[in-house]
Amino acid sequence: KELNFDNGLSIFKFGTNSGAFKDIRPDTSLLLNGKSFTVYNYHGDSLKSIFNVKVSDVSLLFYQDRLAKIIIKFGTKSNDYTLEQFNRVQQALEGKYGKYTGKLAMSGAVLLGGYRWRGKTHSLEHTRFTSASGVKKRDRLTVGDISFENKDLGY
Repeated sequence: KELNFDNGLSIFKFGTNSGAFKDIRPDTSLLLNGKSFTVYNYHGDSLKSIFNVKVSDVSLLFYQDRLAKIIIKFGTKSNDYTLEQFNRVQQALEGKYGKYTGKLAMSGAVLLGGYRWRGKTHSLEHTRFTSASGVKKRDRLTVGDISFENKDLGY
């Protein structure tokens, strides 16, 4: 089944220049290899939840100033991304995009769940993970994300 995200999400269209978006600010905390990528955080009110799960942050990655990847994050230090929320999002994604095409692996954190859907030009990943096992229990957090990516931009 070919993935189709309707060119992104309703408020974010793949291939659009960063200047077309309101409520975004550069994110200097995320370092990427290659000077052609720029990361912005979305600070608007149009994406507060997805599949009835509260969104904690939205990152937009631009390749040569064209939107290439959307990362929707769940969970914070004071509000974990629960297993129930993960399962709700996973079920909604499978209902919309079909059965996932692969499971994910992760280093530097403990992966609690991770799935990937791949098409010719688009991919989708859904993860839930917690801090590395060496972190004190009181300092651990459980977070996750959905990332939509358009590889049709040639990077």
